[in-house]
Amino acid sequence: MRILALITLIMGVAAIALGVLFVFQANSGKQQIIDSIAPLPYDQVAAKYDEVFIMAKNVPQTDPSYLMIAGQRTSLGLAKANIGNVNAVRMNGIVDIAVGIGLLLTGIVLYRKSAD
Repeated sequence: MRILALITLIMGVAAIALGVLFVFQANSGKQQIIDSIAPLPYDQVAAKYDEVFIMAKNVPQTDPSYLMIAGQRTSLGLAKANIGNVNAVRMNGIVDIAVGIGLLLTGIVLYRKSAD
């Protein structure tokens, strides 16, 4: 029973460590996105994408400005997707930390019960 408790404790510590690592990586990724879209605020990427998407629908493909608008739409779409990825990694890190705490507490309880 003690072996099971120790394995659970080790898995809990590993899950917490990975969760902390994911949260720090998400923060680093967010800062990198902010730096790459410098003049545009981070929280206005989705609104600007929708605006450019509507503009691209209204401009005919034969218009010379269409390529510029399509490039903006593509760049904003990639930024929007990267923001979604960063949010998913952060949420994964938070869930890993919560699971790690649960495993850690379960391992402590199992270890104490096996000592009895």
